[in-house]
This record gives sequence, structure tokens and C-alpha cells, in this order.
Amino acid sequence: PISLRKLANQLNHILNPIGGNISHQSIKNWEDRKHLPNAYWMLQLLRHAESSWCKDLAQDVLSVLEPKRFGPASLIAKDILADSGSQALVLTHNLSYIPSYA
Repeated sequence: PISLRKLANQLNHILNPIGGNISHQSIKNWEDRKHLPNAYWMLQLLRHAESSWCKDLAQDVLSVLEPKRFGPASLIAKDILADSGSQALVLTHNLSYIPSYA
């Protein structure tokens, strides 16, 4: 698994040049369901990310935030949504498609 700080750093590598920022605390708040991710920045990740795991993460988040417009990208999200619906998809940094940060 990747730490929240390292995940935030990887996402910010994409978002900072276009004026975005996601803190590790924001990701923790998503995970704890205190706040939802910002759909605009998820769209920007989807548009600008070069790595497939980042695009999949953004699309999975968007599939929860905007289920009528986006479908899940990862098999994990597809299975969870098929079994339990969008409310069961907990945003977590421990998804299998997020690589270790080198």
C-alpha cells in the first residue's frame, strides 16, 4: 500500500501544473467519508494523467460522484458497485491498482 502523503504527492505531480492541489488530509477525509472529492479535480486527473492507475482512480471516484455520467474503470470498483451499489464504494488509498511509490 501507498501512504496518504505519497499518494497526494503523485496526484499533485499532475495537478500542481494546472493549479490544483490535493492534500493527504483531504484523501484521509475522503476515506473517512467526511468530505467528497472535488469532481472538477478528478476530471482534470482523468484528462491529464499519463499513468493508467491514476486515470482508473479518477474514473472510479467519478463513478461514485456522477454515476449517470461515469462508469467504474477498475475491476475492484466494478465488483463493489455490482454487489452493493455506489454507496458501498469506500474511497481508499489501498486499492490494488495504485503502485508503490519509488
